[in-house]
Amino acid sequence: MTKNEKNRINKKVKHEQERTFKRRVRKAITQRNGKPILTKTMIRELKAHTNPLEQLIIIFKNVFPNLLNDLANLSDIRNQSYTEYSMQEITVIRLIALCCGIQSMKEIMTKLNKVEFISNINQILDTNLTEFPCDDTISNVMNSINIVELDKLRTKLTKKLIESKTLDKFRLSNGSFYIVIDGSGLFSTRINLGKNCIYKVYNKGTDDEYTEYQYYVLEAKLICKDYVFSFATEFVENEYMNNETEKQDCELKAAYRLLDKIRDAYPKLPITIGGDALYVKKPFMDACKSHKMDYILRYKESVMSSIMEEFDNIETDVINEYEFVNEVGFGSGTKNTEGITNVIKYTSKDEVDKQQQDESPIELSKNLKESTFMFVTSIKITKANYEEIVIFGRRRWKIENQGFKEQKSKVLNIEHCYTFNSNGMKANYYFMQIAHLLLTILYYGSTIIKKLKETKVEISNLIYLELMKIQELDLNQGFQIRFD
Repeated sequence: MTKNEKNRINKKVKHEQERTFKRRVRKAITQRNGKPILTKTMIRELKAHTNPLEQLIIIFKNVFPNLLNDLANLSDIRNQSYTEYSMQEITVIRLIALCCGIQSMKEIMTKLNKVEFISNINQILDTNLTEFPCDDTISNVMNSINIVELDKLRTKLTKKLIESKTLDKFRLSNGSFYIVIDGSGLFSTRINLGKNCIYKVYNKGTDDEYTEYQYYVLEAKLICKDYVFSFATEFVENEYMNNETEKQDCELKAAYRLLDKIRDAYPKLPITIGGDALYVKKPFMDACKSHKMDYILRYKESVMSSIMEEFDNIETDVINEYEFVNEVGFGSGTKNTEGITNVIKYTSKDEVDKQQQDESPIELSKNLKESTFMFVTSIKITKANYEEIVIFGRRRWKIENQGFKEQKSKVLNIEHCYTFNSNGMKANYYFMQIAHLLLTILYYGSTIIKKLKETKVEISNLIYLELMKIQELDLNQGFQIRFD
């Protein structure tokens, strides 16, 4: 028997032992009504036998079986005479780098330009790479890639997740998915980013006057309890301002475009829009209605005070800490301002309870003894759904905590300036949203990974460590998403 044949047999035996152990672990996990009964010894063995890199690539290939082909089929405008690396190779390397927590182009070169990484990429893509693409090559692809195609790819992945029925248990009782919209700055600089970029002038008219340019995005997130997925994206850009009399683009203007984009991408999906008090405006509520979407919006008296005046002057239904009424009129009596909505008020007089954990930590710290939350909604409030409306309304903070905050401060870094090129900025943002979706499934949807009890940063570090090993990946395993 040759040495190569012995190695193949040893690898086969090793993979069979690992599969047997994982089956034993899964059996133990599912006993006693799903409650884990793993011993400390089994947890140590589980960590030794679990390969997060394999789990991640299995999500690529099993949960989203067309993802690698879709990346390969992205339009390539490069001169093919000078092209050494395919779109699939470059885009997969970009995604895996993000999943490893690598947050700059220089880090990609210093951390991934290894023989071990090239070997693993060749296994994943069934290629024969001998060299690693330089950071300039990756940046040039990001700067020239088709943004519309990336937007459609992200939407395709989210649709696949919805169609799998995995997220159905997170719908509202009216059958709709809860989609929260909010804006966030990506990065700002004093370097002129072009006429389409929004800007702000500081110390105007003085010797210290300067202009700061910023990339800003309005994001729609699919909120599934503690899990957040990118649903739709609209960039705030001055290219949408059609004449000199219009001011700069802003979050509210972009919101109307975002509603159009959502309904175009999901023409029949039942949707409830969530948002903060910025969106408590009749034109926005009318836009939701015209798109056949419901809404649950945070209400504050400083915005559209006529709603509060009407609420205080009519008889309401009161159940414990909840007070609500349907068909509250608002506006000054003109066609453009007058309307009707439903209002619910919730007052918590105790310390932070489970529902309050969905609220902003900053807001809670101010009023731990008594906190009042009000929401306006197009959904008719009844004794059967009043609590649900408040719970979902307060989950709008998930877009801040599990959405933007997590992507800014942990594995991903959406505020990092990867490029001053507008197209490159958008491309990197879309790749980060796709990476976030894949990692969310890995963190929360993989039974094995959840039982490791590691943080998200540690899981990403483990993926990187596995990439730095010469190994034979077992990519023929099945994968079933299990969200709690």
